[in-house]
Amino acid sequence: MNHSPDHPDNLPISQIVSKTFFSHRFISTGFRIGAVTHIGKKRKQNQDHYAVFQRQRSQKLMMSDLMSENFDSIKDSAYLLMVADGIGGSDFGEYAARLVIHKIWELGAHSVSWVMGLENLHHDEIQERIDAYAEVLQFHIDKESHYPGYSLDMGTTITAGYLVGREAVISNVGDSRAYLFRDGDLRQLTEDQTLARKMIRAGHDPEKVSDFHRILANYFGTGLSHIPDVEIHHFEFQNDDRLLLCTDGLFRELSHAEICDHISQACSPQEICDQMLSKALERGGRDNITLIVAEIEA
Repeated sequence: MNHSPDHPDNLPISQIVSKTFFSHRFISTGFRIGAVTHIGKKRKQNQDHYAVFQRQRSQKLMMSDLMSENFDSIKDSAYLLMVADGIGGSDFGEYAARLVIHKIWELGAHSVSWVMGLENLHHDEIQERIDAYAEVLQFHIDKESHYPGYSLDMGTTITAGYLVGREAVISNVGDSRAYLFRDGDLRQLTEDQTLARKMIRAGHDPEKVSDFHRILANYFGTGLSHIPDVEIHHFEFQNDDRLLLCTDGLFRELSHAEICDHISQACSPQEICDQMLSKALERGGRDNITLIVAEIEA
């Protein structure tokens, strides 16, 4: 254990963010990624969606009077992983989940700058960029929900991981989750943005708020008077780390310990996804199930 007062483990959260949120060098890194979605055994429709985007930036010498000198071609890759869970009970929850993924794709293609390196950006700048995305996503949900004479009721969660080099920025709205598996331990990175969690924070007895665990306190959807708050986390990948993004159809069926056991297996990310899906279905598959697992390529 490092006992230095400046070591991240010994600093308050605000100082950890300011000191360690972004590294000062970029290392181009590839990832192995697996993903799966399933309607489950009880639902009539799969309101979950997922996507994995890859963005590349390349540089090569085309012409120069220095052609005989060494100009190695450079190619950097960034990855965006997303799971979205259409809110149950909303007539168009599936459409809302699909819409936010499509809009994020379009925004990435049209943004004035695509972040391929994080070393020159501070936490506040990343928060501003993500908040700008959130504002546009909420605008489009509101726009798509209104038609002459009637309005559509729809909503969705979204949990995303932006991977560039060895850096990962996790953003979350709703109760889908991101987990980090490291050194045999599984850590939940995101917080479930439910009414129950909000009541517990306000001092209510956790045992008396169980009925509110499925009620979202934060999401993208119609009828909101504000832009959803986006939760952000950051970590630096180590070689044996695994990142898991999933909807509640997975962790409602499998315990924290069981998810840890599965993700620790010496299998490919896709095999891990398939095994966890199979176990969740075996347990009942009461909801749609979607998950993505990513690890650094050796």
